[in-house]
Order: sequence, then C-alpha cells, then structure tokens
Amino acid sequence: MPTKTEFKFNCPTCGQHILAATEWCGRQINCPSCQAGITIPEPPKEKKKPAPVMPPNPATHPNYSSKPIRVDLPAKEPAPASTPKLAASAAQPTPPASTPAQPEQLRIAVLTPAVKLEMVRAVRRRIANEAAWLPGKVSGKNAYAAKMVNGEPVLVEVKEPQATRFSLLGAFLIELRQRQVVRTATGRTRLLDQEIPDAVRDVLMEEMTDEARTQSEASPTAEDWLLATHAQCLAALDALEETYSQRMNQQRAEKAKRRLGTTRLPDLIKKLEKKARIESADVATALYHEVMELRRRLDRLENRAPQEK
Repeated sequence: MPTKTEFKFNCPTCGQHILAATEWCGRQINCPSCQAGITIPEPPKEKKKPAPVMPPNPATHPNYSSKPIRVDLPAKEPAPASTPKLAASAAQPTPPASTPAQPEQLRIAVLTPAVKLEMVRAVRRRIANEAAWLPGKVSGKNAYAAKMVNGEPVLVEVKEPQATRFSLLGAFLIELRQRQVVRTATGRTRLLDQEIPDAVRDVLMEEMTDEARTQSEASPTAEDWLLATHAQCLAALDALEETYSQRMNQQRAEKAKRRLGTTRLPDLIKKLEKKARIESADVATALYHEVMELRRRLDRLENRAPQEK
C-alpha cells in the first residue's frame, strides 16, 4: 500500500504499476520493469471539496448594521534588537536545497507477465551453474540461501551479503528484493505459492513412470517439489519462461486490438463490394490481424515439429 508521501502511476511504455515518492515528480528514471526512460509525473490531484454553503443574507440578520464595523487588530510586537534587517537577511545566501537521495521509493506494485519473464531469466542466470544452486531442502529445513563453510552449506538469509548459493525459491526471493517488489504486490503470492511449485511438479510428473505417476496423483505431497534436482529446476524455469512469454504476447495482442479495432480482411472485401469508403486505419488494422494470425500459425507449426520428428 502506498504511504501518504507516495503515489502510484503506470509506465507509459510497458504499463507497469510503479510507486514513487511525491518529491520525485519531474525526475528522469528508468522503469524498473522495461528499463525505458520515463519522467515521474505529478501525483493525481485530490478530489475537489464540495462548495461551501452560502451564508444567509446579512441584511436579514437582527444584528446587521449598514455602517461598516471597525475591527481593531492586535498591536504588532516590536522585533527584537538582535533581529537583522530585512535587507541584510535577504543578502545572505540561501542554502542549496538538498537533493533527495536514491531511497527505496520506486517499487513494483503489480507482477505483470513481463516482470515475471524478466525474473525467470535472471533466476536462470543466477543458478545456471550448479555450484551456485542450493537444494530446496537442507537437513530437513527449507533452504533459500547459504554460504559455504569448510565445504558445507550453512543456511543464511537471502539478503545476507555472504550468500553465494540459492535454491530455486531463494533465487526468486532475491530477484523480488532487488526489484523492490512490495510484499502486497498483485501476483506475488501466486508466483511463490502456486506457479513455481506447479512448474516443478509438472517436470517431476513428466519424468515419472506411469505407475509412479498414478500413485503420485492419488496422494500428492505438498513439498515434493522442494526435492527437485538442479536439472529439474532448470526445466521448470524453461516452462515458466514459455508460459509468461505467451501471456505477454496475449496482452500485447489484446492491447493492440483495443487500440486498432477489429477490422479484418473479409470486412474490407465487403466494403469494396458495397463501394463504401475505406479508411487507411482500416487497412492497417486488417493487415495487422492477418500478420498476427500468420505468426500464430507459424508458432504452432514450430511447436509441433519436434513432436513429429
């Protein structure tokens, strides 16, 4: 939740929801999601207060007088002798305004598919080398990060500078921390508690025999995915990358459809037959939808090709 000194706005490039401090208005920054250069806008104006109720006509009041009433203001206290003259104080240099430091004010409030895709790729780079990977369970405890002591991993907090090894979940936690994703961010709980475990379980299920798969479906355990190997974790990241890429492409297509409209090539043909006027925007929209449909067909063919071989 934003504080009193923060407000929420969207990145004009990728639509990412961003929290920023009010004193940062007008500052040039890079979007935490797409890294595009943006200018922090002014915070939204508060709602106008209702118009005050007009007072009654003073002439109808019993104490009303047509003569002006004099109001004596309290005498102004003399300035102390030590107070410098106005001209002298004006001549003194004004101390420069302190530039706000780079506090943790830019925070991600919504985990969009684009942000998740970026995080998945960063996690894969972090644990691509098995020497930097940590099993999800160490000595019966949930493991997120560890440092090496005498060749043995010692569990530490994710934010600990000495941490050199990360489990799959720990690597995601460090990426969330580095991107300053708030704990209440939309999609955070779903990512950690559902999407990541489900991706690992799917990999484990694919590698099981039919008999083992049937038994696992009958009595699944909640923490099986924490026992995944390094290779299985990487396979789960591949599946998550494909999922978020598809979602991101769907969002782009829906956004473009809302912006461009729904005119298709058959619609243009009907207009030509009726000799109706065709706008250039209609032609551009129809061509866009045709290209996107061709792209979807090519993607389906590429995904089907390995299975046919």
